Amino acid sequence: MRSISANPHNINDHGEKLFIPDFNLASSVLKDSFFTIPKDLKNIVTCPAKNPKESLCALGIIGALVLADKPATTFYQDHVENNLDFYRLPTIPNFHFDGADSWILYGLAGNYLGSFLSNYEKGQVTSLLATKSVLYSVVLAHLIGKTITGRNRPYRPLSDGCEDIQDVKDGFTCDPHDFGNWRSPRLDSSGEGSAMPSFHVTMLFSVAKVYQEMYDNAWIPYSLLAIFFASDIKGHNHWVSDMVAGGLLGTLIGHEVVRTYREEGSKVQVIPIVGTQSVSLHLQYRF
Repeated sequence: MRSISANPHNINDHGEKLFIPDFNLASSVLKDSFFTIPKDLKNIVTCPAKNPKESLCALGIIGALVLADKPATTFYQDHVENNLDFYRLPTIPNFHFDGADSWILYGLAGNYLGSFLSNYEKGQVTSLLATKSVLYSVVLAHLIGKTITGRNRPYRPLSDGCEDIQDVKDGFTCDPHDFGNWRSPRLDSSGEGSAMPSFHVTMLFSVAKVYQEMYDNAWIPYSLLAIFFASDIKGHNHWVSDMVAGGLLGTLIGHEVVRTYREEGSKVQVIPIVGTQSVSLHLQYRF
């Protein structure tokens, strides 16, 4: 189990708190976060095989929702999206990402910066683990997942004359079983075959899971998740099963990232070696 210091500040000889950044602490946290990336990915990829019952249950839930997606998504569009369509988070100026994305990424950066300046180890660790979860969500949900499933997005509104629409236009369809539309792996969400899983839901659940497990508190991270997801809710353009798949994948990512850090983070050591004619770094890994 990875041990994290409970004292967020430096203390001088008089018992006074010193707000001086501890670069040794910060470099140790960054090192542990970086060197656990291979084990993160290994644990995320192998988790379904190690937990076959849970994996089959998750696949069964997603499969059942795919079968019921047309009425379920029709209800969702008419009674959930329409009732929340008024709500928008303001966009943070001078930022490439819009709406909730900018708040999440700025929030993680601010959490890390504040934790770095106050030498709060858990805050540094958590913000870096959450950032890794965002990156893993991009790779696993957006680049790989969408490419494999090739599912088109639901026409809006499904309840308004959808029976008369026979062809796919710009990647939108009335058929919830419209899978296999090839798209090359790319970061944009436009075009055909970009519905499943929902990247935004994957990202939100992965970050929320990291904060929930690190602070043993579900109310705050999942309340923020709901606030961020509700912003520009129609902009997500997903079938219900796309969002459930994203939530399950994001939960898996966040859980495995925290578990890997706690099990493996303390095994890596970078030791400086100073000789008479040279200075070097020695990487040590404890198996």
